Amino acid sequence: MSCVSANEEIAYKLKNKSCHLGDTIIVTSKMILSIDIMKIVKEAIGLRSDGTVVADGNNSENQCDVDNWKGIVAIAASSSHTVGLKNDGTLVTCGWNAYGKSDVSDWIDIIAVVAGADQTIGLKADGAIVYAGDSNSSLSAVSR
Repeated sequence: MSCVSANEEIAYKLKNKSCHLGDTIIVTSKMILSIDIMKIVKEAIGLRSDGTVVADGNNSENQCDVDNWKGIVAIAASSSHTVGLKNDGTLVTCGWNAYGKSDVSDWIDIIAVVAGADQTIGLKADGAIVYAGDSNSSLSAVSR
């Protein structure tokens, strides 16, 4: 399913969930490649084909402060933080850093990322899984 909208309609469609996770949204001349919608807090993070990111909705923890992100190839979001995977295999984050879940500045060679409520999880090119955040989670066997 795809949702097509003009710039002035995108925020309304995202906030009101006319579009869903995995939908494609066309914003005039820029295609949003993927979208991560947080259903509880009504925020949406979108990755454009030019490597920039758009966000709208609840920004109580600054989790929508993605305006300056460039070179992004994948995104992930929790209810309080947003993670961007850069084309060089490093990450950028914004939002609340509870449990150190955004302490990923030294991560390299990342090829995929997931943002959980209390952690950030990355898959490295060599197959290793790394995480930052709540050490009381079920990820105790995963390297930090």
